[in-house]
Amino acid sequence: MTKPEDSRELVRLAKDAFGGVVVIFLNAGIMPDSPLSALKTDEWNSMIGINIKGVLNGIAAVLPTFIAQKSGHIITTSSVAGLKAYPGGAVYGATKWAVRDLMEVLRMESAQEGTNIRTATIYPATINTELLETITDKNTSQGMTALYEQYGITPDRVANLIVSPNFPAVFLSQKKKPGTGIMPVPGLFKKTPNLIKPCFFKILVFFAVIPFRILVELANRLFHFPIVFIYFFYLII
Repeated sequence: MTKPEDSRELVRLAKDAFGGVVVIFLNAGIMPDSPLSALKTDEWNSMIGINIKGVLNGIAAVLPTFIAQKSGHIITTSSVAGLKAYPGGAVYGATKWAVRDLMEVLRMESAQEGTNIRTATIYPATINTELLETITDKNTSQGMTALYEQYGITPDRVANLIVSPNFPAVFLSQKKKPGTGIMPVPGLFKKTPNLIKPCFFKILVFFAVIPFRILVELANRLFHFPIVFIYFFYLII
């Protein structure tokens, strides 16, 4: 879908076959990960062409129809790489961040313009598709293969969620369950540590120690000898 005319033809075929278009799923993508230092610029351009321009072409092809009928649903596939950076995934991640932003802005503009176009962005992780076959860098391929062997799931598990009558609600409810493969990166969405209690405790200790230090200094001045034990305890605190 790197050619705009291909996307327009797809929309035309859908109209001829089904009498109209109510939803489009822009899922095409490639993932030839590699370190930036490998300088695989041809692969960079291919990812930009398919992962970003392909989505833009699909949106451009269907948007006039959706605007005219004031309804429609655009679904795209981003990636966990569009939420979390990792070594080797600079360009792929950048394309998926772009998809994320495109869809968010599309949602905002639809709300402003009153076109009633719904959007949904999928953030899958290790789904056992042909993506690994696009990786030509040997070390990256070995690392990603090991990751997919540990966490990978079959594509139909995500597909079944997307075609569910309750999508996207069912998708959102499923993504936190173990084994779904939607967000398998350890620690990616772990809770932010509760800093309030530790900070509050430190503040209390700080203000409690101030008068204690004053008492120590006062005792030293009055009795002319250091209260070593108390002072040592103060230093520990």
